[in-house]
Amino acid sequence: MPPPHVIRLRSPWTQSVTPGTLSIVRGFNCPTGLDGSQQVWLVIDDLPASGTAYLNDFPLGSLTPHRFNQFEITTFLAPRNQIRFELSACPGQEPLPEPTSVRLEIRDIA
Repeated sequence: MPPPHVIRLRSPWTQSVTPGTLSIVRGFNCPTGLDGSQQVWLVIDDLPASGTAYLNDFPLGSLTPHRFNQFEITTFLAPRNQIRFELSACPGQEPLPEPTSVRLEIRDIA
């Protein structure tokens, strides 16, 4: 099976802090040229705190800090999308550096 096609999600990320929560948000367009033999995965190599990942306000699942996290998102994609990480705020560490280890992976399933 060939390696996945990778789309890195770098700047621009936005952050907002509410009591106890740090939200990190970024928009992106749906990858083009997808067919029924491919899946799109959201892959996060490392985040500094636990929390929840969302795509277009749909909860994808829990995030484990300092670990590899991934979610299959193919069926949730729209023409325009928004990823949001709601993290347990780390006192004294806001704002955090922009996440640099977030990517989409287009994987062949056939």
